[in-house]
Amino acid sequence: IVTACGDDQNPTLKMWDLRSSTTLPLATLQGHEQGLLSISWCPQDTSLLMSCGKDNKTILWDLFDCRPIYELPVTAPVQAG
Repeated sequence: IVTACGDDQNPTLKMWDLRSSTTLPLATLQGHEQGLLSISWCPQDTSLLMSCGKDNKTILWDLFDCRPIYELPVTAPVQAG
């Protein structure tokens, strides 16, 4: 299981294996500067997870190595006409 924290003071993802522990996560992933808004598993590769946050970052995570492997570039916001 992966949980995401929307709190701006602690923008982390936590990986859990409930078979081994319900109190300590397997890993804590850090890369966002503000709270997380959404996470999504890759349907073709369960070792990949994407997260997006209030900091406008979208990060692709390698869950085997517990590290970010790609960050989508932020583009300028579209102005409503």
